[in-house]
Amino acid sequence: MRLINYLTRKELIRTLRNLKNRFDRFEIHEPDRLSLFSKGGITRYTYDRLNFLPDYCQNDCASKSKDPEYNFEVFYHSFKENYPFFKLHNVDWDGIYKTYRPKVKAKTTDDELLEIFSAVIKSFNDPHVSLQAGDRRIGSTKPDALSLHIRQEFPSEKPMARYFKSLEKLRSIIKKDFLDVDCRMAANNFIVWGKIKPNIGYLNIFIMGDYAGLGASRTDSLAVLKTTMDQVMEYFRSVEAVVVDVRLIRPFCGKAKNEFPIFLCQH
Repeated sequence: MRLINYLTRKELIRTLRNLKNRFDRFEIHEPDRLSLFSKGGITRYTYDRLNFLPDYCQNDCASKSKDPEYNFEVFYHSFKENYPFFKLHNVDWDGIYKTYRPKVKAKTTDDELLEIFSAVIKSFNDPHVSLQAGDRRIGSTKPDALSLHIRQEFPSEKPMARYFKSLEKLRSIIKKDFLDVDCRMAANNFIVWGKIKPNIGYLNIFIMGDYAGLGASRTDSLAVLKTTMDQVMEYFRSVEAVVVDVRLIRPFCGKAKNEFPIFLCQH
C-alpha cells in the first residue's frame, strides 16, 4: 500500500512518535522514502516525502468544500492513490471515472452525488469497502442472509447498536442450544467456547479486536487474547476436534489488524 504523505519533516517525526504502539519496524529506502511495518502484522506502509504541499492541501477551505465536482475528484483520487486491489476485484478505475465523472455537474445535489458514489462503491464487491454518510452505511457487497435477518429483527436500531444486540442474542442461543452444560466466555465476551459433545469442542470468535474493552489499545487487547487462548487451548486439551465458528466475525470499528488473525492462526 502506498500512502502519499503531505506532512513536513517535523510533523512526520511527531506523528511517528505518536504511532510507536502501531509499528515495530522502520526502513528508510531512500532519503525521502520511509516504510513502516505494523506491529505483529505483515502490512507495510510506504511514505513518500514531497518537496512542497499540493495546492489543495494548503487551501483550508478545500477540505470543507461542498463543490460536487471537486468532491468527486477527491473521491476518485483517494482510491486511485491508496486502494491496492483494483486488479483483484476486476475494477477498471479509470473506466469508472470516464463513466461517472460526466454525471457530476456543478449543480449536482448532495443526494444525487451520494447516489453516484453508491453506484461506484458497489462496483468493488469488496466487503472491506463502504461509504458512510451520516447514519447511513453503503456497502459494496450485498448483505448476507444473517445480516438481513438481523436488520429485520432490530429494524429501529442504529447499525452499531443492532450489531451488539445481535451478538447478545447469539450468545444466548449458543449457550442454550449448543453449550448448555459448560459455556465459557472471555475477552469482553467476544470469544465463546465449550463442548458440543464430550470429544468435540466449539469456539466462536465474534470480533477481531477490542478484547480488553471497547476502544482499548491493540497491545492490551492482544494481551487479553493471549490469556484467553491459553485458557481455550487448555480446555480443549482432551477433545478430538474443534469447530471454529467465525461466521459473524467483524473487524470492530476498524481496529482489526493483522496481529489478531495471525495470533489466532498460530493456535
